[in-house]
Amino acid sequence: MINKLNNIINKYNELANELSKPEIISDLKLYKKLSQEYSGLKDKADAAQNYIAKINEIKDLESIIEKEDDLEIQELANEELLELKNEINNLEESIKTLLIEADPDDQKNIIMEIRSGTGGIEAALFADDLFRMYLRYAENEGWKPELMNLNQNDGGGIKEAIFSLKGNQVLVG
Repeated sequence: MINKLNNIINKYNELANELSKPEIISDLKLYKKLSQEYSGLKDKADAAQNYIAKINEIKDLESIIEKEDDLEIQELANEELLELKNEINNLEESIKTLLIEADPDDQKNIIMEIRSGTGGIEAALFADDLFRMYLRYAENEGWKPELMNLNQNDGGGIKEAIFSLKGNQVLVG
């Protein structure tokens, strides 16, 4: 796992160097692609650096415990070691989820369709609530909604809403 984390950190640093080169900056398409990859690796690289730093701290504390004769210093090092091991356990769970390869489609924009279906006015009202919920969610995530089609119902709801969401990592589940 440490090797994978080091690879992520190295890739992140390589992308940072590439993005500073004038020939990359002048090629807008390549610059956009690399900057998206760079921003996608940022959280992973930060978590990896944090994890590796904690692992190194544990090694240092273990060597202090092993070499130190003073019982008070050993006791303090043991307490700190327990705290670090708990932090490592928590970090491992988040890192495992970060190491899962991202779907290439995660970077793409989406088009959503909401239809009221059968159920009369209640279904149309529910579809309207759902549509408004997705618009607020998109706003909170910083995505740009673009309305493509909206058919409203006589009872106040909607029969159909088709809209696109544009932004960084538009994920709707």
